[in-house]
Amino acid sequence: MPSLSCAVIGDGELPGELGRLGSHSDIALYNRRVDDLILSFVAPLTFPEKIQSLLTAIQMAHAAIVVVREVTPALGEAIVALDSLNVTQGLIVLDGAVKEQVTPLIKGTALEGYGFCEKTYASIIPEVMKMKAAREEGALRLPIDHFFLTKTVGTVAIGRVERGVIGIHDRVLILPPGKEAVVKSLQSQDENVREAGCGVRAGVALKGVDADELERGYIIAHEKDGYRVGCTVSGSFKVSPFFRESLKTGQKVLATIGLQTEAAVVTEVETGGVLERGGSARITFETDTGKELVHEPGEPFILTRPEVKGLRIVGAGTAG
Repeated sequence: MPSLSCAVIGDGELPGELGRLGSHSDIALYNRRVDDLILSFVAPLTFPEKIQSLLTAIQMAHAAIVVVREVTPALGEAIVALDSLNVTQGLIVLDGAVKEQVTPLIKGTALEGYGFCEKTYASIIPEVMKMKAAREEGALRLPIDHFFLTKTVGTVAIGRVERGVIGIHDRVLILPPGKEAVVKSLQSQDENVREAGCGVRAGVALKGVDADELERGYIIAHEKDGYRVGCTVSGSFKVSPFFRESLKTGQKVLATIGLQTEAAVVTEVETGGVLERGGSARITFETDTGKELVHEPGEPFILTRPEVKGLRIVGAGTAG
């Protein structure tokens, strides 16, 4: 059954009005079936205090619902994040603010094509139903967003199949550690299924791996081909024109790629070691602890500095 995921930003109560609570931690997922479509609404529970949950919610989503009561720094940061990750499908829900306040803020960004509506279920759901979940062909890619241990089936990993198909008894790899496992069973929407295809959110019971060996952002795949695993990532990068500082070699950052977020240090900036705001260059960063990351060429990444005042998003890049 096809599915669509939306990040819901700016209102902690709205997702509960749109769906039933599922997995939750620093992010929460609310699910609802409408006709033949499964809708998932992802709420970043710790934003704006912590920016990591915002980026995770956006990375998990096909589209965004941005609730605007007033123009705030958190709204500006959400707009920059959505634009940096090129989320072009979405909806602006006006809950006290007026359209004329928001339109100038999103002009020239990925949000420029978002529709506007009031904060009611009857207004929001029909607009969400018009959105599309892009299907990607190729080998299995299932990023893990939650995981746990149960007494009945053992280790369970949960995530949305971004590409390919996963089935019962499949032999899979957990990347980046390269751990081999076997799929014991699959669930989707609390029902046992034999397989889960692209777009389906599934709970995967795994034999051969313990829950404490998993982390958010690990990827379930059939093969390692096409993935890069290591503690360094290189790619083209642009510093946000709204970030107050430059990016420098030796600078400590938080790096987010896929659903992985790790402390990192910038080890190379091709423009003489300094990249001014609004500027673009090829950079390299390395995880602070030597922890390995998994990614594919062309995958977007974001660097943040949670300790600074104002905008915490340094900028965005493309691994390659």
